[in-house]
Amino acid sequence: MQSRGYLIYEYFKSRITFGCYNLYESLPSAGTTGRQFACSPQTVRKALLKIRNEGYISLSPGRRAKVIYDAGHKKNPLLKDYLLARKAGFSDLYGSVEFIWQRFMNAGIRMMGKDDIVFLEDCVSRKEADPLWLLTVSFWTILRPIKNDLLLNLFWDTVRYIRFPYLWGSGSRVTSDSDFLRAGLLRIISCIKSGDTRNIAVIFYECYSRIILASNAEAYSLGEAAGLPPQIPFQWEIWRIRTQKCYTAAASLIQKINEGIYPEGSFLPSASALAQNYGVSVMTMRRTIRLLNEISVTKTYNGRGTQVSAMNEEPLKGEKLSPEIMRNMSLSLQGLHLVCLTCGEVMRDTLANAEPADRYAFIQRLEGLLENKRPSNILPACLNFISEKSRLAYVRTVYANLYELSAWTFPLLSHSHDLGGGERSKYLSKESLNLLRSGRFGEFADIFHKKLSQDFPWLQKHLAQLGVKDSLEMCRM
Repeated sequence: MQSRGYLIYEYFKSRITFGCYNLYESLPSAGTTGRQFACSPQTVRKALLKIRNEGYISLSPGRRAKVIYDAGHKKNPLLKDYLLARKAGFSDLYGSVEFIWQRFMNAGIRMMGKDDIVFLEDCVSRKEADPLWLLTVSFWTILRPIKNDLLLNLFWDTVRYIRFPYLWGSGSRVTSDSDFLRAGLLRIISCIKSGDTRNIAVIFYECYSRIILASNAEAYSLGEAAGLPPQIPFQWEIWRIRTQKCYTAAASLIQKINEGIYPEGSFLPSASALAQNYGVSVMTMRRTIRLLNEISVTKTYNGRGTQVSAMNEEPLKGEKLSPEIMRNMSLSLQGLHLVCLTCGEVMRDTLANAEPADRYAFIQRLEGLLENKRPSNILPACLNFISEKSRLAYVRTVYANLYELSAWTFPLLSHSHDLGGGERSKYLSKESLNLLRSGRFGEFADIFHKKLSQDFPWLQKHLAQLGVKDSLEMCRM
């Protein structure tokens, strides 16, 4: 089941198992749910069919789905287990909002058109609807104009993790804050009408902060005398047309080539050895190697093995690329778009809170790349640093995925003849590294953000020339 359908499945299954629906209560129609989640009724029916097969609902032709599972006394223990197992994750997410989601919100507001504002105003004005869910739909409405599928994927995966918009019942501390949330929604309408869009992101931040703090209070009220259970961290499952291990393995190998673990001209280990290292079949690893050959990262010779290609050896040609490669390059571009929107504040915070030894190692890594004239490796090195050293687990998870996706643009950078070494070597200068040494982290982060934002249109242009035709539209800045 893909993306939105899986979200609908989790939405209804969670509400049923947590007792938000009573025994024999009817669920909303497929049409109503489709409008709520902006998808087709067929997608809704597939999700409901999966829930029926698991024994939670009954389905009859021409009738709405009916709940046949009685949560009864199980509701509070389930809610307690859910809250306590995510307590650390909620606190971490609370600290990550200003670095990640407030940046996305600001970008979405800048891109909103009149139709988006009318839709948002209509959404917020629905007095009969639950304010928690309205807050979430309003947030999604503001993010939608960015036209970045990967961003919406991250948004819905975050909603799935916190589950605030659809689990709370009457009497909880979160529900008791509904007046505060509705007041926040009314303030959003006021900002829209007055043109004061800058404060909308602040209002959302205040509302979600209130929800997260209330959830922690709810967890304490349910009791944690026996101590916290093993914590469940946030995980970002990137939605792909085909979820295949070979994509992850290919990205990992590109990163190792990028880092010099497998230098140019060297031969990769055999397919069987790589398969054992990555825990996949030999057939999967052979498919991985074919992907690397297709994008000119490697070249396989019969009887000799697979050799790492030299930079600028052969430019990429769109007619040679499979739809799978183009899809991964499109995801990579969308990921770099998210980096452009967030990397300034994220890099500044990561540097300020990293251990001195980690900062020193990072500086040494960048110095080595500049001295060896490998500027295309600087961006992955920066993303990897954030993914490993950020003080916030949510940020580390997001950037680890963005780092993995960035591997698919590395061949474009390293095999492009019209880049020239000169301009790319100015990606970060030695003067920029001096800012790091002197503790001027904010200035370094600003330079990094500015340069990446300047390079992004170039990446859009060249990916479009390779055949990734939707990238310019999906990832406009």
